[in-house]
Amino acid sequence: MAEQLRSIRRKVIVEKEKLKREIGTAALFSAGYGNVGSSIYYALGATAVFALGASPLAIALAGIFFVFTVWSFSEGTAMMPFAGGASYFSRKGFNESVSFFTGWVDLLCYVVTIAISSYTAVKYLAYFIPALKYPVPVTIGNFAFQTSPHFFSIMAAIIVVTGLMALNVRGVKEATSFNIFFAILDIATQALLIILGATLVLNIGKILSYPYLGPEYWPTLKGFVQGFAIAMISYSGIDTISQMSEEAYDYKKTVPKSYFLLIIVVLIMSVGLPVIAGSVMDPKELATTWSEDPIAGIAYYMPDIALFGLNIDLSAILGPWIAVLAVSILLMATNAGIMGASRLAYSMGQHRQLPSAVFKLHRKYNTPFVAIIFFSLCAAGLLFVGVFFRDIFIKLASLYAYSAMLIFTMAHVSIIALRIKYPDLERPYKTKFNLKIAGKEIPITAVISIFVNMFVWVIIATGDRWTGNIGIIWIVGGFVLYVMYRKKHKLPVHEEVTIERVVEAAYQPVDFYDIIVPTVGDLDAEMIQAACKIAQRDKSRILAIYVIEVPMTLPVDAVIPAEKEKGERALDQAEMIGKEYGVEVDTKLVQARSAGKAIVEEAVKRKADLILLGHPRKTKASDILSGRTINYVAQNAPCRVWVDVAEMRDTEQISGSEAEL
Repeated sequence: MAEQLRSIRRKVIVEKEKLKREIGTAALFSAGYGNVGSSIYYALGATAVFALGASPLAIALAGIFFVFTVWSFSEGTAMMPFAGGASYFSRKGFNESVSFFTGWVDLLCYVVTIAISSYTAVKYLAYFIPALKYPVPVTIGNFAFQTSPHFFSIMAAIIVVTGLMALNVRGVKEATSFNIFFAILDIATQALLIILGATLVLNIGKILSYPYLGPEYWPTLKGFVQGFAIAMISYSGIDTISQMSEEAYDYKKTVPKSYFLLIIVVLIMSVGLPVIAGSVMDPKELATTWSEDPIAGIAYYMPDIALFGLNIDLSAILGPWIAVLAVSILLMATNAGIMGASRLAYSMGQHRQLPSAVFKLHRKYNTPFVAIIFFSLCAAGLLFVGVFFRDIFIKLASLYAYSAMLIFTMAHVSIIALRIKYPDLERPYKTKFNLKIAGKEIPITAVISIFVNMFVWVIIATGDRWTGNIGIIWIVGGFVLYVMYRKKHKLPVHEEVTIERVVEAAYQPVDFYDIIVPTVGDLDAEMIQAACKIAQRDKSRILAIYVIEVPMTLPVDAVIPAEKEKGERALDQAEMIGKEYGVEVDTKLVQARSAGKAIVEEAVKRKADLILLGHPRKTKASDILSGRTINYVAQNAPCRVWVDVAEMRDTEQISGSEAEL
């Protein structure tokens, strides 16, 4: 029967244009700030380990090159708004092998993001669980010992990573409104700390005295250079906006605007907070006691204030608030790292840079579970190494800077290559300060940044043997596997190769569509039959639409064979029912982030008069038309919506009976 029904093989219609209208400047900025802004929660302490009292200067100096890097990313993204960021720039600027190198290093950057963000989140959690920061004496009979907060923190961070890994395997969705809310909350909190600090504790004289107080307060030249190198991680995560640009509307304007906002806010916070920290803490204390949770240290030293006759303990108020907010932001950054690694791995797999097994989709959840598990376990492995290294936090920070410097450098080099290779290509945003050489405009800021970034990279690679070894093993090992994979499948090493995806333009409507019947899983035959009866009476047309919801761990145009197969079967059945009634049923298979939005936008596009929603008796977790989808369609549809309420009641009664059993 199934073979008879599968008379027409449909092509998947990927609603890319629709998605481009969903993400604006605020959403792009919040996503970028969620990654870049989270860095200050650990970058300040890591920088202070080397730069001591010169930490504000080191971070401010790094901020200059942050601006230069943002300019390059703005130009490249506004010119080529596709997922991949620096990897995509290098593919077009150079060739496929250079693109693989950039993407592979970017994957290392994501892995370290997962590790260091989860570890730091645990350290801020220590406000509520002191055993994660301070040793606890334990006595069992005549045997007495102290717990190891370092060991507990490592194990807790590994648990966090594995937990988020499991959630991402099942599939999680990223809500832009949720990101915007937390970005605003985080910015408001950090701004409040700066305002309170500037009003109550700012001591410029104390900060300026550090150079004269000896080596415990002011670094050597070597220490400052190392601190400057580590300070670069204060601004990592820039490529987040590039990765999301494919889903941005009016990208020529929204991308540069979101990057411009990112520059302003990040520079204010990243320079302001170190100044306040230097006012309330001695450099040595910041570099030791508070190195892993420096913002908590600022809150701890906030003084009491008298207001309307009341004595207010600011530290008692700000302490738990900073702890909760920091843990939330850092957990979001950890999750974003897992999602980013899986999406980038899938994209690289589509370009035949990684074996198909790496981006294999889960049969039930349609997520790239192998990539999610592999890169999460890599992060957990880096954390586990911390059992043997007490300074694992600094090592992770160094490895983060190591990979970030290579990514930034490749972005700058690629922008220069694109200027030479495609001088006439439209550039909605163009990096400032250009020098004309042989008729080609070369951005001076990119050239300067390349030399500075490589200088920093050499300092990091030679400054810590562990960092240098891990970086070389990752890069060389990955490149060897890439060449072997390409040779095995007789593919060119340096030329672009992609797995062809079946994608076509959106279905062209006739005059108008009266009825839309969304369906998923096993066909809701009753709703199709109801639509056919109405069509017989009104001579209307019917559109049966099957929506595949694509999780955020995958690009929206990802190939999901299992879901496509289910959709084809359901739509074939809809056509057969229509033939029984003598009614033509048009069909459409759509991939989108949200089923509700896809249905509503289809109704707007087709000028539909009616949407018929069923409520299939399938599993509650996978039912695309349950709960939120029905509510969204009912509230936003431009036409009447009929829902099979009787079937919903039957489903609820069945669920209630199962619960009682």
